[in-house]
Amino acid sequence: MLWTAEAEERLRRIPVPFVRERIIRRVEALARQQGLEVVDLQAFEAGSSGGRRWWSGGAGGGGCGPTSPEKEAEP
Repeated sequence: MLWTAEAEERLRRIPVPFVRERIIRRVEALARQQGLEVVDLQAFEAGSSGGRRWWSGGAGGGGCGPTSPEKEAEP
């Protein structure tokens, strides 16, 4: 599936390879369901929202990724 430059740039910001691969699969599956031939930034945002929750430690993500500044400030 083709990706726009903006969507590819956003994808490259995901530092963990296995998370990036899971997001690619999820985004492309959602794009296909919607009849899209190209993943643009809007499709990427829609399909990757669960990945952002995981990476930020929310929604049962386990906190494996970077923490927010508020979490870093806690003792």
